[in-house]
Amino acid sequence: MTPRRAPPPDTELFTAREEELAALDRLTLPPAGSPPTAHVMAPCVITGTGGVGKTTLAVHWAHRVRDRFPDGQLYVNLQGFGPTDIARTPADAVRLFLDALQVPSQLIPATLEARVGLYRSLLAERRMLILLDNALDSDQVRPLLPNAPGCLALITSRAELTGLVAAEGARTLSLGLFSPAHSRELLTRRLGVDKVGAEPKAVDDIVSRCAGLPLALAIVAARAHARPAFPLRTLISGLAADAAKDGCGADGTAVAAAGLAGIPVRQAHHLLTELTRANLAAERSPGRYGWHDLLRVYAEELTRLHDSEAERREALHRLLDHYLHSARLGDRLLDLYHRVPLAPAPPRPGVVLARITDRAQSLAWFGREHRTLLAMIRHVARSGFDAHAWQLAGACWGFLSQEGRSDDQAAMHHIALEAAARLDDPAAQAHARVGLAQALIRLGQDDASASHLREALDLFGGLGDPAGQALCLIYLSVVEDRHGRYAEGLAMSERALRLYRAAGDRAGEGRVLNNIGWFHAQLGAYEEALRHCEEALAVHCELDDKPGESATLDSLGHIHHLLGRYEQAIDYYRRSLAWRRGGKRALGARTLRRLGEAQLAAGRLSEGRDTLRRALDLVAELAPGDADALRARISRLNEPDEPPAQDS
Repeated sequence: MTPRRAPPPDTELFTAREEELAALDRLTLPPAGSPPTAHVMAPCVITGTGGVGKTTLAVHWAHRVRDRFPDGQLYVNLQGFGPTDIARTPADAVRLFLDALQVPSQLIPATLEARVGLYRSLLAERRMLILLDNALDSDQVRPLLPNAPGCLALITSRAELTGLVAAEGARTLSLGLFSPAHSRELLTRRLGVDKVGAEPKAVDDIVSRCAGLPLALAIVAARAHARPAFPLRTLISGLAADAAKDGCGADGTAVAAAGLAGIPVRQAHHLLTELTRANLAAERSPGRYGWHDLLRVYAEELTRLHDSEAERREALHRLLDHYLHSARLGDRLLDLYHRVPLAPAPPRPGVVLARITDRAQSLAWFGREHRTLLAMIRHVARSGFDAHAWQLAGACWGFLSQEGRSDDQAAMHHIALEAAARLDDPAAQAHARVGLAQALIRLGQDDASASHLREALDLFGGLGDPAGQALCLIYLSVVEDRHGRYAEGLAMSERALRLYRAAGDRAGEGRVLNNIGWFHAQLGAYEEALRHCEEALAVHCELDDKPGESATLDSLGHIHHLLGRYEQAIDYYRRSLAWRRGGKRALGARTLRRLGEAQLAAGRLSEGRDTLRRALDLVAELAPGDADALRARISRLNEPDEPPAQDS
């Protein structure tokens, strides 16, 4: 097995650092005479200031010691220090490693604890190098450490990570600045002997101003290549200020780069390949490219030099159009009964959209891009593209909701709401409030959610939008249900039914009929509950609305459970879950929990307890506001007996 997340390519222009490479060898070799798998190797941390070459050293050493780790190497950029201020979470990083270790997505646990357990179990009996680049702090790194003999974690960070040293016995290598001699060696390797020898005073000045910082020296070399006719002395203005920055920015694809530049995709691929060969970009994963902050500074300098303000704004507009229209295309392929009505302006000439032709591709695209989309929304909201900001959030709502990414959904819709307010657009404000409210419900912030929903209800009323009003009432009824106010929830649902019928929204009608059945069941009116849910199921089948059908099967399972028909309830729950397999994780968590309770009631104690534990993993990640009650429920259960024969 070869992991799919190997370190970046080594650089052919690696300079000096022989002492540091030897130190890494000493710090990571097993004790003399012991086999490589005889003990757990302590983590090794490379620290140093921004731009000093921590990543370059770590990657170069990793390539040198490939033979020591025959089962492969794993790499992740933790984005601890970067311009987006969005460090990668340990849960995301472990998920990337599990993907690289070829764990099927449906088998990847939802909670961090469970993911870490699976990750570490997969490393057992393996000899692998785990390269954790650009770490923010010890807490970000600790869950990613292997605990298997023969595996080594190599970490780079601007921080000293003293917590790892104290608690994990980590060994550290502090990376210093280049000496003047090594600085000249780097410039010579990149520019050639003739270029460096022709201007010795300018080279002395460059070495002095770069202060031994390898990345600053590399940027001077890049400037020299971009302006071969310019003397070296003209290429160092402003370098000291630029060199103080560090971190990696968001990555992107050749298709996005083509839109940014307004060029064909084939040409963008070619140019990105050239930048990668020149160490001015890195292909961090197949087809995705990124770059260091200082190189971003250099690129911004070039565009300010060569492009007008209007040209730069037009390029940003094209990039935003790429992401907005690609997200809108992907959103249309997801199974949603409510979709934010978006009417963006046509994409600018030269914009190429992502290739998304089915639901699986849509989920994969959003999975790769949602962090970039969040960073993009934050950026455009500061740049005056308010329409793009709220529309991007609207296009991402379906994916974020289905996948239970409530924190990201809340962050995006906070920004969307601010942008919609600046636009004085009531419809945009209403949809942003509902998207924010749904995320807040799952995060356990019911009061704030209800406040946003009531505001949105008034806005939709002023707009004469009955379907929008009905949607607000549905989510308000969810809040009522959570607090046991079933009569109030039923009244809201019946009002929503009238509004959907007035709007001619058949799909919405089916959904709210199911909700009405649910509330009747909670109030003990089981025949009314069954009648409404069966009517809802007929509507969903008529429309071939699989998500609605799945939700109604869940409700029917619940009603039969309340009637004491446990085996029928189990059958309905399993039919509901069958459609949701591989998607709709947030709704699947709810059904999984109810299935576990039905199994317990039917006497399937071991099976029911296992199902509830699976449900807790999902609930803790997707709706943490509901996790405590389920955790307490599981703790009250007795240890299960041996499962009966019919359970096997």
